[in-house]
Amino acid sequence: MKNRAAILVVLATWLIPACVWAETSPLAFVRENVERVVAVLENPDLRGEARRSQRYAELSRITDAFFNATELARRALGQRWRMLSEAEQQEFTQLFLELIKQTYLDKLDAYNHSGITYDQEILQSPTQAEVALTVATDKGPLRVEIALIQDTNGWRAFDVTVENISLVRNFRTQFQSILQSNPPQYLIHILKEKVHGSTQ
Repeated sequence: MKNRAAILVVLATWLIPACVWAETSPLAFVRENVERVVAVLENPDLRGEARRSQRYAELSRITDAFFNATELARRALGQRWRMLSEAEQQEFTQLFLELIKQTYLDKLDAYNHSGITYDQEILQSPTQAEVALTVATDKGPLRVEIALIQDTNGWRAFDVTVENISLVRNFRTQFQSILQSNPPQYLIHILKEKVHGSTQ
């Protein structure tokens, strides 16, 4: 009996992670969140300027769950991330994610509902992956690559590349131009002005 129990424990140890992995694969995670975004955009009760704030709030919640905000912020800031205190890192992370939402979420309204094709999932390591998809638009298909990392909360995105333009690299270039002659704290000040100066 003890041997059988030991075998069952070993099998459970092998099988349970495999089941969890299957349920939370990078592609499944991306698909689930994309479908949530599409559901918000296609919801007739959330359309129009009168529902803009409510629509933004729904998309904002999805974005919060989709990104590993700390990894996103760390990669965008590069080596200067270490120059911030822990409190400043947290503040920068919150401001940066909010800036991304304010910059891009309203542009999702232009989505034409033509379709999304999930092309490929690449497992680069046990904790890092990439999911490629194609988004149909009026101007032709858009190639999108989503880089993901697995943390204690499961898979989360840390970069999105659209037609070879990386979200992280794009912001890193902007941040580096500011940080060449200013300390990281000045960048936080600029982000505060941009975020709190925007009206949502």
